[in-house]
Amino acid sequence: AVIVIASSVLLRNEKKMPAIINILDEYSYDIYLVHGIIFEALTLIKPRLPFPPLVMAVFFFLSITGVTVIGACLMHKICSLIVRRLGR
Repeated sequence: AVIVIASSVLLRNEKKMPAIINILDEYSYDIYLVHGIIFEALTLIKPRLPFPPLVMAVFFFLSITGVTVIGACLMHKICSLIVRRLGR
């Protein structure tokens, strides 16, 4: 959300917003819904992983980012299908 707001303020004189800003704008609520669940799930498995702290930090960053993006895309797709069906 901060990236979207900051970019819109900085680019308010531009006619076209960059594609990444439009994507973040479209998926921001889905990311919001999914990231907490993913973070909690990874926190539960953290004590079971025998890696050094730096490896764990990289693993958690990549896992949270990747799984959140995939989950947000799925959530967006599912929600948009439901809304389209309700709109008929």
